[in-house]
Amino acid sequence: MSLQLKEAIKMIKTVLFDFDGTLVNTNEIIKLTLNEISLKHRGKELAEEDFDEILGKPLRDQMAHIHGCFGDELEAAYPEFLKLYRSLYNKRRDSLTKEFDGVGKMLETLYKEGFQLGIVSSKGIGGIRHGLEKFGLSKYFSTILSKYDVENSKPHPEGLLKAMELLDSKPENTIFVGDSRHDLLAAKNAGIVFVLVSWTIAGYERLRSMNPDYIINHPMDILDVIKACGKTDK
Repeated sequence: MSLQLKEAIKMIKTVLFDFDGTLVNTNEIIKLTLNEISLKHRGKELAEEDFDEILGKPLRDQMAHIHGCFGDELEAAYPEFLKLYRSLYNKRRDSLTKEFDGVGKMLETLYKEGFQLGIVSSKGIGGIRHGLEKFGLSKYFSTILSKYDVENSKPHPEGLLKAMELLDSKPENTIFVGDSRHDLLAAKNAGIVFVLVSWTIAGYERLRSMNPDYIINHPMDILDVIKACGKTDK
């Protein structure tokens, strides 16, 4: 460990990550599945503005957006929406779930350097486990929170606050890495540093205009962010 990283770890102890589109490349399968559902029920594919709005949200909220139904109407129809989504998603899951280049090395490095790692995702735990196990990443994480572990999804800070509590970490000792507007707002609401991944498909220019604390172009760039956060004169 470099002297600079040793100093930084005194400040940043915990790195939390979103899952879809941040750690594991599920971008193609998610867009294909949501577009198929939109074509079936609306007769057209989703616009980029639609994806900007719904990527990073729980499936229930995505279905509400696509179908335009809420409240009791959504509750009545959701089981059928869920069944359709799962059938379309699962038939492609193995072939279209891919690893982002450099993520494995980044996680291994952070883990070996003593950082606590966690996941806070709006995805179900089964999907998260599938991706982590496929690429041998499960061993690096001390805590994993899915949509089933919180009452309020991002941009509400509940998931991040709960993860910090479980890891005995304070906001000033924590950073969150994500790829969506909801990730960014959740970090701000939790009072922690937000790191945007440039490989997002959730409207990069729009996200950049929202002033994330840092932007990384490669997973290993997170080490530079941690060093920057550890500077006492910043």
